[in-house]
Amino acid sequence: KIEWQWWMDDSKWGKFDKDDSKLLEEAYQSNASPFVTRDLSFNKIHQSLYIFDFLVMTQVNSDSGTSRKIRRLGGSKGTKGGHDKAEDDGYTSVLKSADWEAPIEVKASSKAPTFHPSISVKDVVKQQKLGPQSLRGAGKGKAKPDYGPIVQKDKHGRKCFDEMLANEKTFCGEWAVFYHSYSAAALMYEVQAAVAACLFRFKSDYATLPRLLWKPFNDIPDAKAMLKEFPTWPDRDHNPRFRAVGLCGTSSLLAHDSEAPPKSVFLMGYSVGPLTGILERLLAACGVPKKQVNALAKKMIKLAEKYGL
Repeated sequence: KIEWQWWMDDSKWGKFDKDDSKLLEEAYQSNASPFVTRDLSFNKIHQSLYIFDFLVMTQVNSDSGTSRKIRRLGGSKGTKGGHDKAEDDGYTSVLKSADWEAPIEVKASSKAPTFHPSISVKDVVKQQKLGPQSLRGAGKGKAKPDYGPIVQKDKHGRKCFDEMLANEKTFCGEWAVFYHSYSAAALMYEVQAAVAACLFRFKSDYATLPRLLWKPFNDIPDAKAMLKEFPTWPDRDHNPRFRAVGLCGTSSLLAHDSEAPPKSVFLMGYSVGPLTGILERLLAACGVPKKQVNALAKKMIKLAEKYGL
């Protein structure tokens, strides 16, 4: 009989529910690591995203950041994982002795969409076998990926491409990746990310380039609505309604693209259309007093220029 357990706050092992144990065993037997799910009996109310790593035998709640040891008992492979007092209790004792508070639980807005992973373990394993997205198709089986003459000559560019392909390999079981190269628009993305982090404690785990303003999404709430509206716009991705909620991207780091292939534009960035007034409108929407908006926008642009953003 196989049994899965987790290390509890009161320093002892607790048993996973029978259905949870069955789910974990299926993922474990399929070599689906990391295994990502919300479908756990104790998680029906909170709907937090849990990440199980069967290589180091841990579970992580991606909402709270809490990491716990897990272990598997029984079966032909015997016991795997466990609680190491010297290794696992050291950090806990530091937190308990320090002036530290647990993160405040943030509940989702009634308007905010909830993400429900719907990928089966079988499909996760299938995607993992197919490998990194950018190395499928024409790039499959090549000993060395073709980064193109521009990136290949640049040490920083090669390092970035190496790391991006490594990330593809790690997450290809559950995630598709889209690449977007930009230049001046970086200011808008970075400002929104900074405001989200400083004012709203919005962690980059959820999105590295968040959109702060909810109102445009009332018009185009999801991908289905976008697919319906997009063909009716003569200006396509230059349309203001698209730019308010959407982001152009390519599905491969290495393949050719009709407009902005990463191999060609990664180092210099890519921009189409003016950004005049967008930063000012964003600041005003975040509550900056009207009299201060223009001066603050100029300071931010000057700072961005100073650091090459």
